[in-house]
Amino acid sequence: MRNFLDKTDNLSAMRLGIILSDANRQVVFANNYILELTGYSLDELIGHSCAIFQGPETNAEEVQQIRVAINSGKNYQGELLNYRKDGSVFWNELDITPIANSKGEIVQYFSVQRDITNKKQLENLAYYDNLTELPNRLLLIDRIGQAMTYVKRNKTILAVLFLDFDGFKAINDRHGHDAGDAFLVGISHAMSAVLRESDTLARLGGDEFVILLTEINQIADIAIPLRKLLQACNTAIPFNQHQLKASASIGCSLFSCDMGDQLLNAKSLLHRADQAMYVAKRSGKNRYHIFDEASDKEVNTPGQTH
Repeated sequence: MRNFLDKTDNLSAMRLGIILSDANRQVVFANNYILELTGYSLDELIGHSCAIFQGPETNAEEVQQIRVAINSGKNYQGELLNYRKDGSVFWNELDITPIANSKGEIVQYFSVQRDITNKKQLENLAYYDNLTELPNRLLLIDRIGQAMTYVKRNKTILAVLFLDFDGFKAINDRHGHDAGDAFLVGISHAMSAVLRESDTLARLGGDEFVILLTEINQIADIAIPLRKLLQACNTAIPFNQHQLKASASIGCSLFSCDMGDQLLNAKSLLHRADQAMYVAKRSGKNRYHIFDEASDKEVNTPGQTH
């Protein structure tokens, strides 16, 4: 045990945390780095499970994956949002190894942990919009690529929606840029409320947004979410004594395995949706238009709110 403690002191100097738990997942040892990172004393951790670090924002699905892995005697590697004793959060990179005895029974769990909060913050700066905290163009392109792969594997349809507001400049001109920012934040919440968890809402910049509708089985299925989005975009956003309101024009491009054009990529789908959005604007605004991917012509009749 003395040699083990000496080694964990060296790991603390390397900014690596060590937690040793018993068969019941109760902490029996934590090194100095863990105590420094979490703000708990060793006495406060001994006899408790690592659930003591979890809080309302901790991903419950990820926690369940940890349980499934270690209960089956498998190693777990992943990332988890954890909480310090004072309630502040940090991102934890985990490597948990179940230790079995000669009979194959799990008797201990050995966990190596590392604070990756700074890494996560840098990722947020790189991949998320600073104002709305939505995915930005860089992350969106990656999400479209992933969605196209899903479509090919599951024989579904992907809809890429390019959305631009019809009166946003007037809001900025009349009420100032703070009002414009408040509108963008508020309207992004309104749009998010009518989307499914599997969908993606991203902001490209200004008043341009992109929505990915995934897991669509037939083209007719996109009419309802399109109408819901148009209605959401007509939501009045309060700012000081004013109600900020602007309609939206939406262009839509589609991707599926049987559309015959396998040269499409994320950028070309975005370009087609952008083209369709301009058709919607020229057709009277406050409506959507679906790009005809089969013939590469805008031949569909724009939809309009009712």
